[in-house]
Amino acid sequence: PANCSGFVGPRELARALRTTVTNRQVLLLCLFNLAALAVGVGALVWTPEFMREEFGASIGVSAYLTAGLGVAQLVGNPFGAVAMGRWGKKKVIVACMLLMTACIALVPFLPWLWVVFIFVTITGFLTMAYFSPLFAGIAEVVETPSEVGAATGLLEVFGFIGALVAPWLFGLLLDVTGGQTGYLAGYLMLAGIAALSCVGLAFLRLPAGHRPGPAAPPPSAH
Repeated sequence: PANCSGFVGPRELARALRTTVTNRQVLLLCLFNLAALAVGVGALVWTPEFMREEFGASIGVSAYLTAGLGVAQLVGNPFGAVAMGRWGKKKVIVACMLLMTACIALVPFLPWLWVVFIFVTITGFLTMAYFSPLFAGIAEVVETPSEVGAATGLLEVFGFIGALVAPWLFGLLLDVTGGQTGYLAGYLMLAGIAALSCVGLAFLRLPAGHRPGPAAPPPSAH
């Protein structure tokens, strides 16, 4: 019912959406999430094929990589939550994004299969290690409770865009150039998305200490 505490009506939701899409800090968080999923999904989709074509890896090794990435991401998510409690959200986001960009950029230049395996697994870990700080940071860059939901939805939309478009672009580059050159272009494309997103780190403004999220409205009188 409309008079329940925390109820968000259509007008308030529309206002929250309008405010959210013009909030530069929210858009930066969205950009960082796009980079994480672009790199993570792009690496997951194309690295097994890269290892088979460039290093003669067996299907079993590719399966191990897929499983290893899953485990790394499962570990990375809670690690990020713990790390942001100790060092702060911004430091975790900055460190993970810079390391993620470096790792994925080096993949096509690595000389041995086992090194590729390690670097890609570390990349997967890093993409999820700053997932928790991103979502936790939403409450610190919006003004009202209704904007939290709108910003979270926008963050998810950007993530889906990264997860869908980046692997497609990678495949397109492989189709156009083919072979080793195609993989080089694909991985550098992923690194380029991450690097462009890293530029936004200079403009990210998250409180150094803990700041509670926007206060909920007082309960309505019955």
